[in-house]
Amino acid sequence: MPLNIVLLDDEQHVIDLLSAYCESIDAADIVGRFSNPIQALNFINNHPVDLLISDINMPQVSGIELAQSLTRDVKVIFITAHSDYAVAAFELDVIDYIVKPVLLPRFLKAISKAQNAISASEPSTKELGNRELSNREQSARYIFVKDGGVKKRLVFDEILFLHAQGDYTEIRLKDKKLLLLGTLSSFQQLLPEGEFVRIHRSYIVNKSNVDSVDKDHLNIDGQDITIGKTYRQNIDEIF
Repeated sequence: MPLNIVLLDDEQHVIDLLSAYCESIDAADIVGRFSNPIQALNFINNHPVDLLISDINMPQVSGIELAQSLTRDVKVIFITAHSDYAVAAFELDVIDYIVKPVLLPRFLKAISKAQNAISASEPSTKELGNRELSNREQSARYIFVKDGGVKKRLVFDEILFLHAQGDYTEIRLKDKKLLLLGTLSSFQQLLPEGEFVRIHRSYIVNKSNVDSVDKDHLNIDGQDITIGKTYRQNIDEIF
């Protein structure tokens, strides 16, 4: 299973570098990139996240303070230009502590340590919490998503499909569309199991709104969507 990773640093070039490193690792799935620690904390405490890779010295909230505020069992790797934070960091039982500049071999070693730690851990309250969240979402038939500075209600039955747009995801509804910050995989975690299916690396569709399916395409509300080759068997089993 890939690691759901959140990146946090107030320097964009560091985020870009870490993103490039993660994208070269099959087992790494970036579900959030943040320069604001408050936004990162809110995201982590409300989404399934396995690993936080964070700077320490940031405005508003330090990486150490953020790690102390986590309400879920999330592993942490600190990346910082200051070696004098090491003692405080390891008192939090973090996975690793990397001093900038971050080189790829050192980064890969830290990711490997995180994978081993997560694999060795028993089923956690995080997993139970995710199941409870999924059950609540299915019962409520909607969730609230953040669109800019506004939280909007998203009704599952009104979703036609979701389309990956880089760091954003387009959610196409019956009467409008939303472009929201977050990867396709992160939104997939919030959808009711069994009702939505991934048909392409860039598309997830609502099965109940599919109009037609042929060998290579699927049609929803007049929108023709290509079925990825690796997802063909899944489609044959469902429709």
